[in-house]
Amino acid sequence: MISKKISVALISALFLVALTACSLFSPKGSAVVSFENSSDRSSRTDITETHLTPTIFDVKIAAVYLSDELDEGGTNVGEATPMIYLSPDCDGDIEGYQKTDLTYFHFAADQASVNEQINAHAEEIPALTYNYVRIEFYKTYDAETEPEYLNVKWGTAAFTHEFFYPTSTITVEFDEPLVVEGGDAVRVTLEYDFTNAITKNRSSDLITDDERNEDLYIDGSYYYHFVMPTFHPVAELIN
Repeated sequence: MISKKISVALISALFLVALTACSLFSPKGSAVVSFENSSDRSSRTDITETHLTPTIFDVKIAAVYLSDELDEGGTNVGEATPMIYLSPDCDGDIEGYQKTDLTYFHFAADQASVNEQINAHAEEIPALTYNYVRIEFYKTYDAETEPEYLNVKWGTAAFTHEFFYPTSTITVEFDEPLVVEGGDAVRVTLEYDFTNAITKNRSSDLITDDERNEDLYIDGSYYYHFVMPTFHPVAELIN
């Protein structure tokens, strides 16, 4: 007669085998991430003399991953959150890196140069429907060292400014859900336009600083107000 302990162990083992088999034989696709600086193609219809286009736009990024569903609080609640990019600075470990290990990517460069820096490779992902792309700027958080950590640099030939961007992860939604079927190879391009990223004005009354993703730089009587550009995801099949 088989004891209860052996029965439980046997059932657990069979369950793990079943899970592994399901994982091995579940349909898979692949995805690679790229970035596109679309600033030079902007219509610039709302440019005024108070707007500056930065020539320096550097950001530290740890990872980019997909999410099929989020709850109201922005927490991943879907079936999978596959990474489609992990910075070489993370040394292959999304859990173990320190944010101080991350280095800048220079996003003011042309598309080829930006993607040469990123050097992304195709990553295997489950065949699912994905609604979101999430960009992780850092994972670890230490309130004592926060003011010393700088992860965004922006400016022009006249000045540069670095600051701590306190939002660890931003989420952007596909215009249409990304449907990945078994065998699909997908490229996810994150477009960004920083044409209007900096507003210059003499009066602090015209500067709003109530958003977490905004930064204020004061140089003499001028106030430079920087807003993080939006990364817009576009997906395409490449097989």
